[in-house]
Amino acid sequence: MNIFKIFYHKYLIKKPRNPKESFAKFLFESRNNHKTLLLKYNGKILIQIDSLREHLFWFEKAKINEAYYKNGYVLFAKAKTDIQDANPLSERFANAPEGKFIIIEKIRNSKKHTEIAQFIANDIKPFELSLEVKEFIETFYSFDEVNPKITFELFTLPSNIT
Repeated sequence: MNIFKIFYHKYLIKKPRNPKESFAKFLFESRNNHKTLLLKYNGKILIQIDSLREHLFWFEKAKINEAYYKNGYVLFAKAKTDIQDANPLSERFANAPEGKFIIIEKIRNSKKHTEIAQFIANDIKPFELSLEVKEFIETFYSFDEVNPKITFELFTLPSNIT
């Protein structure tokens, strides 16, 4: 990798100023460390982005091609409700376009756990990732405001957690 790029990402981008820089920082740092990027709105997690390098259980859970996505990323959102309750988010999951998103439903302790995931190859660029996240948010969430203030939280997890 270019020495300038390493210096730029390691020392100059301490706090990203815009979403593209947040995605660039996540993509760069997740190659070496177990990083997770959370997108939050009003303190609630909208989307979590993880590296598939650290979370191998997704291959078994979603039955996807491990060879193609081995070092890729997963965007996912969760909805947990009582079995008899209707949840607007899990209802929106039911309207997901075929093929692009994978829906996983499980019932544990009388709660229905619904996850929707989108898998992304490892050669994605920060701008392309931002477009994928934007499409994910527009597909499954609606906001009262025109430009919702979504915050980005990047943190390191221990490598042994899966």
